[in-house]
Amino acid sequence: MARLPKPGSDQGKWGEILNDYLSQSHTDTGTFKDSSVGNAQLQTNSIGTSQLQDNSISTTKLQDNSIPLAKLQNVGQPNGIATLDTSGKLNESQIPDRLSETAITNEITEQVTPLVEQVGTDAQAALDEMIVSGRVVGDDLVLTRGDGTVVSAGDVRGPKGDDGDTGDPGPANVLSVGTVTTLDPAQSATASITGTAPTQTLNLGIPRGLPGVVSSWEYYGPHRPDVPNRFTVDGSPSALAALAWINAAPQGATYYSVDGPEGAWVWRKRGALWVCVEGDAGWIGVSTFLNGWTNYGDGYSPCQVRRRGDNLLGIVGTVRHSPASNLPVFSVEPWGLLDYGSPHLTSAGMYVTDRRNVCTTGSVAVGHLGLQWIPITGTWPILLAL
Repeated sequence: MARLPKPGSDQGKWGEILNDYLSQSHTDTGTFKDSSVGNAQLQTNSIGTSQLQDNSISTTKLQDNSIPLAKLQNVGQPNGIATLDTSGKLNESQIPDRLSETAITNEITEQVTPLVEQVGTDAQAALDEMIVSGRVVGDDLVLTRGDGTVVSAGDVRGPKGDDGDTGDPGPANVLSVGTVTTLDPAQSATASITGTAPTQTLNLGIPRGLPGVVSSWEYYGPHRPDVPNRFTVDGSPSALAALAWINAAPQGATYYSVDGPEGAWVWRKRGALWVCVEGDAGWIGVSTFLNGWTNYGDGYSPCQVRRRGDNLLGIVGTVRHSPASNLPVFSVEPWGLLDYGSPHLTSAGMYVTDRRNVCTTGSVAVGHLGLQWIPITGTWPILLAL
């Protein structure tokens, strides 16, 4: 074990014993050996920064966790030492502004956005230049770009080739007539073929001819001659031609209506008027009553009238009036005037009076389907309602 030499003894060995003692902590050059001075040999605060040369202690000479954070200045402060959180990352508060998430995101956006815009511009330019369709016009191939512009690729037709061999005769086509539609005189004729060969169908649309003049005394046309505004409102060639004939027709001429409006089909000109000589308006229910008369109720015979030619049939169904009255029940004047006064219609007391009204003498009148026709004069009704 190394020791210092003892005074009064160790004769002749002083130098050997002293060198052995000093060699425990010094090298041959007199410097301290590595690790010759440890923590145990240093007093607290015995070595300050002034006793240490710059770069005199390297990290390899420091043990892990040998210097606690409390011994370091400005930890986590500006110009100090940054600390890590439990996940091994720097705290956001210790990251310089230029390295923050927002700053980096803004920087990336600023750098990338022009690149993206340029890529979009280049892509659009490429799409605009792209050929999207083409067609042959004459001998040239005409191409259409994505931006709508048109360019010609020039003559694309090659020389005419040799004629091919004659093929076998195909099956004979069978064409049958399908639908035949009658069109208005103003429409053009139509024709269409449906199906595939050899079995096909021909469909036709044929305009009907304009109603023409049978003679200067007869004509077939639309509407009714006593209401000329219907022809002008219609405005079709057939309607206007018919109106011209009506205006020039002589007395006694006959007009045959092809559509029979209000049930009137045949008209004859008498003087300056057109009179319906063949028509049937059909049974029309009465809804407007006079002098306090009302329908008796549902399930009972209604009041009805019917005009056929120059005759009128009025049926007084089951009606009510209190007290008893012989006043008219309803008026037929819109349909014409009765030709004579007060003929009895039934033995139940129903009769026609005042040349225009049907009435009864009882509080309740029962209709009779066998009533006689009563001659009537006047224009044909325009509205089939009473």
